[in-house]
Amino acid sequence: AVTTYLTNMGWTASQATVSVSGAQGASGTPLTVTATYPTSFAVLSKLMPMSGIAVDGSGQASLSATVVMELE
Repeated sequence: AVTTYLTNMGWTASQATVSVSGAQGASGTPLTVTATYPTSFAVLSKLMPMSGIAVDGSGQASLSATVVMELE
C-alpha cells in the first residue's frame, strides 16, 4: 500500500524503504509499518536543523513515518 501511494503521488517508490513487523501476529497484536524516503532540502538545508530533521551538508535527508495498528 505504501509503494502504491508513493507512485500515485508521483514519487519514485523504489527509493523508499518500507519495513513491516508483526504481520503474522494474532488478532489484537500490533502491526508496525515504517516508511523512509530520501529527499533533498537544498534550499532549506540551513533551516532544517531547527526543525529536528537531520540534514547533511549537501541538503540530503530522509523523511520517515511509522504507524502502529492493531491486527484484526
